[in-house]
Amino acid sequence: MSIQLALIDDDALFRQGMCAVLLGLDADIQIKEFSEVPTPTAVLSAPDAFSQDLVLLDYHIPNSRFSHNLIAVRACFDLAKIVVVSADDNPHHIIKAIDDGAAGFIPKSSSPKILLAALRLILLGQTYLPAQVMSLAPHGSAVLRQCFLGLSQAQKRVLLGVVAGKSNKVIAIEHGLALGTIKSHLSVAYKVLGLNNRTEAVMALSVLALDQNSS
Repeated sequence: MSIQLALIDDDALFRQGMCAVLLGLDADIQIKEFSEVPTPTAVLSAPDAFSQDLVLLDYHIPNSRFSHNLIAVRACFDLAKIVVVSADDNPHHIIKAIDDGAAGFIPKSSSPKILLAALRLILLGQTYLPAQVMSLAPHGSAVLRQCFLGLSQAQKRVLLGVVAGKSNKVIAIEHGLALGTIKSHLSVAYKVLGLNNRTEAVMALSVLALDQNSS
C-alpha cells in the first residue's frame, strides 16, 4: 500500500517523532512536513508536489483559527482525509473538528500503538473518535437501527459516507450528485435519526456497527 501524507504542525520535534511512528504503518509512505498551513499555490508549485491521501493537522497552530485552517487545508488537498492530531483533547473541540469535516481526532497523548490503529481504521474508510467522546454516544440502538433502515437508499449512502470521514464534496463526486442534494439528504437523515450533526451521526452509526452493506 502506498500512502502520501502531509503533516502540519508547528512543533518540529513532534513532527520528527511522528514521522518515526508513521513508519510503523508498514506501507510505502511519503511524508511532506509543514510548520504552518500551506497555500494551494505553494503546494502546487513545489518541485516535489504530490496529492495527499491523508493530512495530519494540529488543532492549535499559532496565530490562526482551527476552522480557517481546516478550510485552507481542504483547498490544498480537497480529496484527502484530514485527521486532527492534537494535545487538546477537549470533547467540545473534538466534536467541532468532526462537525467541520475531519475524518478523525487523535490525541497526542495516545500511544504509538493506538495512533497507528486509528490511522489504519481511517485508511479503511472509518472515522476515529477517542474514548472520551465515544462514551457520549447516544443510547437506544434498537430505535436508531429501525430509523436508519427507514431511510432511503440515497440517504443511507450519503450518511455512511459521513461516517467514513468523507467531506460532502467527496460524497457528491462519488455519487454524481449536487452538493445541495447531499446536504438535503443529510438534513433529512439527521432529522429522522434525531441527530444534530456529523459527530452524533458518527457516534450513532458506530454504536450500531453498520457497514456499507446495510440495507
